[in-house]
Amino acid sequence: MKFNVGKTDTILVYSGSSRIQPKDISIEVGEESIKPSSSDRNLGFTLNSNLTLENHIKVICKRAHFHIQRISRIRRYLDQESTTRLMSAFVLSLLDNGNSILFGLPYKLLKRLQSIQHSAARVVSERRKFDHISDVLRSLHCLPMRFRTEFKIATLVFRCVSGDAPSYLRELVKPYQPTRELRSGDNSLDLVVPRARKKKCGERSFSRAAPLIWNELPLSIRSSTSLPGLDRSRSFSDPITRSINAQ
Repeated sequence: MKFNVGKTDTILVYSGSSRIQPKDISIEVGEESIKPSSSDRNLGFTLNSNLTLENHIKVICKRAHFHIQRISRIRRYLDQESTTRLMSAFVLSLLDNGNSILFGLPYKLLKRLQSIQHSAARVVSERRKFDHISDVLRSLHCLPMRFRTEFKIATLVFRCVSGDAPSYLRELVKPYQPTRELRSGDNSLDLVVPRARKKKCGERSFSRAAPLIWNELPLSIRSSTSLPGLDRSRSFSDPITRSINAQ
């Protein structure tokens, strides 16, 4: 097997809080020496050495701002429905693509994506920059970024429970088996919440975040047999459901 050195890149992942920082290393490929990069792109995600996803969010914001500016220039020629469709296709699709990995990130990072959502809603509603936007988001059935990530994970868990998800995801979700029979059957649909060895990254893993989010849902939602049953819940909005199902 021959490597294309020009397309080969490496990244060294380590804890940013570690007292011992890794030394400058390089990988030898043939006669070439490849040094690690500070960030790299894989499967559509921009990762840095500490896996903080800060670079990934920066890339999303840059691309989303570009599309928002283009749509705002032709906004006066469009009605609200057409503008909403354009924002959903070019901007919200960026926010929803693989957004389950954003679960558990600090608020200061999610705030950047939330500002993108607000800017898109202002263009759709023709609001000014500093006008309140909460009522517009409610009218558009648009969940905040934090809840969009939780909704994506809850949808994935539903597919795991129903058997529609890939096996590598279903293996991470295990039903809870009580040690003794209880009077209340509300925990019959609960999932096992494993312990996290690492608080910063371990609690963000799918194996732990998915059961936590699923167990907090009402029993009427968890006992649903189809995704449309979840769509009728007040907790989930139709536009987000369509975008997630499309992925």
